[in-house]
Amino acid sequence: MLIDLILVAVGGGAGTICRAAISQRWNGRPGQSPPWLPWGTLFVNLIGSLLLGVLIAVVQSQTDAPYQYNNHYLILGPGFLGGFTTFSTLILQGNDLWSDGHQRKATLYMFGTAILGIFAASIGFILFTYFLS
Repeated sequence: MLIDLILVAVGGGAGTICRAAISQRWNGRPGQSPPWLPWGTLFVNLIGSLLLGVLIAVVQSQTDAPYQYNNHYLILGPGFLGGFTTFSTLILQGNDLWSDGHQRKATLYMFGTAILGIFAASIGFILFTYFLS
């Protein structure tokens, strides 16, 4: 049980560092004018969703045990991808857009990310299930 938590923590730390680097690069830095949309956050959430779908397909193809108990899944799924993607930042940035008078943009950003994230995870799972069979 403790090893599971350590795996998630190590993966989460690495994922968080990667997200921070991408967000700084694509979302702008303090003092810069913000981009039209927080592209970095959108990118990490969609790529993370796609990769989660792929990961689940790969892990399920390798064992009959539930994927939640697989060490590779723990370090990469809730670990790396959990740290890489960010729901809290999505909500914060959507609120900022809304508060700045960009209600349509905020709605598009928040609902678009959720819908595209589900679609990306499904595509990742379906494609890799197909390629692995």
